[in-house]
Amino acid sequence: MGLQARTWERVMLASSLDHVVVATDDEKIAECCRGFGADVIMTSVSCQNGSERCCEALQKLEKCYDIVVNIQGDEPLIEPEIIDGVVMALQRAPDAVFSTAVTALKPEDAFDTNRVKCVVDNQGYAIYFSRGLIPFNKSGKANPQFPYHLHLGISCFDSKFLKIYPQLAPTPLQLEEDLEQLKVLENGYRMKGLGCKHACVGATDRRRRLELLSVLASGETRSARLAGQEKTRTIGRQRARSHTEEVEKPQISFWPELWRHGTRTREDAAASGQSRERASKRSAGLAIGLNGPPNA
Repeated sequence: MGLQARTWERVMLASSLDHVVVATDDEKIAECCRGFGADVIMTSVSCQNGSERCCEALQKLEKCYDIVVNIQGDEPLIEPEIIDGVVMALQRAPDAVFSTAVTALKPEDAFDTNRVKCVVDNQGYAIYFSRGLIPFNKSGKANPQFPYHLHLGISCFDSKFLKIYPQLAPTPLQLEEDLEQLKVLENGYRMKGLGCKHACVGATDRRRRLELLSVLASGETRSARLAGQEKTRTIGRQRARSHTEEVEKPQISFWPELWRHGTRTREDAAASGQSRERASKRSAGLAIGLNGPPNA
């Protein structure tokens, strides 16, 4: 099973999403995704990034959604709990237009420019994102005692802001770092961070990534032996999910308080004050396809 199909199955396990579609400008990706049952929306090749692609896909959807989640199409290990967490983080922060997730940065990824770092304030709002190590000290070395944050590739938008985003001119920091979320911050909008105690697989940890994918595949193989009926496929997905949770179960942290996923409902969040405005809003998950041929 390819990366897009695996990612699709993981995203479908999220409880906060009312609708999940694949948005892509590549017909090969579209054909591949339709093959495993995904809804597909074709978008323009002129989209500069995933946020603009999400905006175009949202405009083409017949239904209206208040929250839109941008999930990269090549994230086969994405945790449904993290998807639900970023949705709730935005629901609970009515002064924010965007939410995202961060986790602990591994020492070996400190100077990897493909691993985006993030710093947040004491309320969990993003201050800055960079491909370089931030904060950076005078020694020029990573401080093993400092809790550096790694940005996870998931974005959650207020749909009204998402419609505005493509109209905003590119900003200097966005262009220099090549990070689309910096355009949000440079224009003065607030972005809420979700802290995840999550065993994130680093770019250099190929062996670990293959081990986790093997765990997913083993659950799927057992279900395939049962007969190929819809019921057995469902059992297979449940088994695959339970096995990966044995390997790594994310712990969610809403700054400034800690919150373990599954111990608090959205109704509880609605009663907590600031979340009341957004708690009833619907969300749509948009899994963004790669700009190239589908992976086998």
